[in-house]
Amino acid sequence: MTGHATPGDTVWYSTSASLTRKHPHSWELTETQQGDWIYVNTLRANGLVREALKAGQIAELFGYDTLLPEVKYGAENSQIDFLLQASDRRSCYI
Repeated sequence: MTGHATPGDTVWYSTSASLTRKHPHSWELTETQQGDWIYVNTLRANGLVREALKAGQIAELFGYDTLLPEVKYGAENSQIDFLLQASDRRSCYI
């Protein structure tokens, strides 16, 4: 994780009360001193992207009818975060 924050960056974390967790804290995101955002928790990042896709906030990805999360594909059984589909265009693997 050393590449995701430098001294002076702002780091956000969450705390869980679950007794079954190995560590009670999760690093969520970082704002760099240059104002860039780094989503460290991939579940949070995927949730944000999903919301943006559903709301049509990413112009290049607007107009797909179907949004499928965590789709497996290929002979090696790889997994993508999202599959966008529409009858009038090629599928988009994200």
